[in-house]
Amino acid sequence: MDQRQLFARALPVPHPWTVTSSSLEGQSKKITLVADLKERSKRLSCPCCGEQSRIHDRRKRRWRHLNFGQYETEIVAPVPRTNCTKCGVHQVDVPWARPGSGFTLLFEAGALLLVDEMSVNAAAKILGIQDTRLGRLLRRYADKTHSEADGS
Repeated sequence: MDQRQLFARALPVPHPWTVTSSSLEGQSKKITLVADLKERSKRLSCPCCGEQSRIHDRRKRRWRHLNFGQYETEIVAPVPRTNCTKCGVHQVDVPWARPGSGFTLLFEAGALLLVDEMSVNAAAKILGIQDTRLGRLLRRYADKTHSEADGS
């Protein structure tokens, strides 16, 4: 099993996505994983209405993932945007992150567990991110919890 296959198994990158390459920067202790769609079709489902739509373009996106040991890990992917005749141009969702987030779902879950046990400043230091960025993430989940409790 090569390095790419190892990371493909270790990460939540389900079909039709796959890890196409990985790089390790020893000096900066960073791992970058590149994910892409297995098949490069000309059409995908619109993320809004589900209708098959032409691919408008692809935009390179980055998500911070949980560390592998002491190595900060990032997923990079050229994410397609569809051009739907009904809904317009919209980015397709990726299975490892919520729309609009710069973190993977596993990173967010880990951050929430840490904050449950320690201060935001201490958790941010362990995660290697700014406390204000972690604060915005926490506010998003707090707002969601409050709106669900209100029945909105």
